[in-house]
Amino acid sequence: MAVEAKQPLIDASIEIDGVDLSQVANEVDIDDSASEEDVSGFQGGGYTEEARGLKTAVINITFFQDYSTGSVHQTLKPLYDSGETFVVKVKPDDAPASEDNPQSVMTGRLFGYSPIKAQVGKAQAIQVTIRNASSDGLTEVTS
Repeated sequence: MAVEAKQPLIDASIEIDGVDLSQVANEVDIDDSASEEDVSGFQGGGYTEEARGLKTAVINITFFQDYSTGSVHQTLKPLYDSGETFVVKVKPDDAPASEDNPQSVMTGRLFGYSPIKAQVGKAQAIQVTIRNASSDGLTEVTS
């Protein structure tokens, strides 16, 4: 039986529209999924039959809010306001992309942005949802 490597995510790389926001992020979730379409017909033996429908990709990132030039707010707010697409790149480690450090790449768009989310005395942490905006979907780069 092969031993699988277990890797805590401690040095992830997160780049949005060419800006490295890794140091102000503390959570990332990449979801690439297809809809489930019921294609059951009569005389199916009592079971549903499922087919894959359209796929979607979403990247959720939690950031510690920062309003300084070149940081979270100054990067995300203009992208949200313009509605333009942008490239998101995420790697498990800050090293170059490789088989052991695949880089997820997606052209995305922000459909919402909450510039303030905080409780008294606690760090501002905002969650950003970036949705796929390209027929390329979510791709993986290993070189």
